[in-house]
Amino acid sequence: MGTSATIPSILQGLIDDMPNLLTMLVVMLAAVGLAMAAFALFKIYQAVQNGEGAPGGWLIAFGCAAGLTIVAVIAGKASLLIVGGGS
Repeated sequence: MGTSATIPSILQGLIDDMPNLLTMLVVMLAAVGLAMAAFALFKIYQAVQNGEGAPGGWLIAFGCAAGLTIVAVIAGKASLLIVGGGS
């Protein structure tokens, strides 16, 4: 096994690849937030259509999901600007 990767070269590779990793993290968090928001909206629609009363818990869940999406995008963009990968 002739691997010549040393710890400094591995760390340098991670540092060089940081903008790509941050972009991937932002996209995944935003996608999760959107999926959670869509599910909460679907449950709100079901509750309203079936006459189950006020879907207060699902409204809070929708707000949390939308907040997750917004914060992920803002934090990711700020991180990309700090790292130097933002354009």
